[in-house]
Amino acid sequence: MSEKSSKTIKTSELFNLLDNIYNSLINNSENINISKTKIWNYLYLFINGGIEISSPEISSLSSEDFSILIDEKIFYKGLHELIFDSKILNTSHKTVLKQRYGLDPYSKSKTYREIAKDIGYSNSRIKVLEKTSIDKLRESEKVMKYLKK
Repeated sequence: MSEKSSKTIKTSELFNLLDNIYNSLINNSENINISKTKIWNYLYLFINGGIEISSPEISSLSSEDFSILIDEKIFYKGLHELIFDSKILNTSHKTVLKQRYGLDPYSKSKTYREIAKDIGYSNSRIKVLEKTSIDKLRESEKVMKYLKK
């Protein structure tokens, strides 16, 4: 696993940032579709949902771009949970997808050979597991319904 490449924003900094964004919206009368409730929901999700936003990632964003970034992170976090916390895929399928595409936090994608060595399968078996995993996800009504949101 690689180390974090940037400092993770602290909850107190996040609270101040969200409060500043809200006050900026009110003071500047910007036409942005974000409410104080939505901001508090974001804060709740950051604290309880484990969504991490690095300081460099948010330092140059407008409040509208920040809202879009958060919505995207929430969407992808939900999709990740749907795929990996459900019974759509078995453990081998989940392991292969996570390692192949670097889907665990702070991990990088691996080659078929690296995955095969890690879990004791042949390269061709890893390719089959990857393909069947993707096929299962495409056939899953839960995943397709989530993607159409």
